[in-house]
Amino acid sequence: DATAKQTDDVQPVLVARDKRCGSSDMSQGWIGSRTLMECQKSVLSISDCYHSFFFHATDTDQNCGCIQRSEGLSDNCEESDQHPQPGVNIYRISSDSGNSKRKKSGKSTKTRAAKKSEL
Repeated sequence: DATAKQTDDVQPVLVARDKRCGSSDMSQGWIGSRTLMECQKSVLSISDCYHSFFFHATDTDQNCGCIQRSEGLSDNCEESDQHPQPGVNIYRISSDSGNSKRKKSGKSTKTRAAKKSEL
């Protein structure tokens, strides 16, 4: 649930156009028509879905799909697990948690540097 909240406003990242991930069977993995953001949230809420990538028929019927653990599939969606499917795109699920940590550490580094210069 915390992961879903973190990704509420974070856009998924396009990985590949006209491809799906996971099963090469074009009828597998679909969970229904949703916007891109709704699809990301839905995939994160389903424990049988891998939570790193999803596929989405962005330019057609808005169907949303996930890579299912129970099917014995892997989610190497940037390489070997890509399969051609016209009108379907693969997206990486983004989380702002990594970015916020980087920002915080950057601020604290500046703060330490500022303190040193004040001494």
